[in-house]
Amino acid sequence: MKFPDISQLQTASGWTLIHCEQKHLPLSSMRIIFGGGALSDTPQTLGCANMSDKLLARHIRKKINDIRMPYEFDLSCDLTHSVLSIDCLSQDMSNCMAFVGKELSNSQVEYDSIERERFLINQAINAGKDHADMLCHW
Repeated sequence: MKFPDISQLQTASGWTLIHCEQKHLPLSSMRIIFGGGALSDTPQTLGCANMSDKLLARHIRKKINDIRMPYEFDLSCDLTHSVLSIDCLSQDMSNCMAFVGKELSNSQVEYDSIERERFLINQAINAGKDHADMLCHW
């Protein structure tokens, strides 16, 4: 079994990106794993890691859509880390890597996005309370 070659790119901001291309497919995948996750939240900041990931994902999706880059994108948060995943055409991977490095080092979330996410979280909490109230009175 022969494993594909792995290349690394060091961004100006210090990120190390690892790239593994499968030459027999016209696609490339990139996974960036960084610390954080739900366990990094304190009792006072519960939910911040998840909210931060959602805001970063929304920001990156908007930027990718603005430049019309073909891609499959996901950002998820688990207990110990966050994972940013991008799949694209192999010919576009160097542009994807440069784009992600730039956006991760320079991303600024607009205040409106934070307020929108706060509103959605409050709605979900209130919906849960309504559901619990209905079950208690059932």
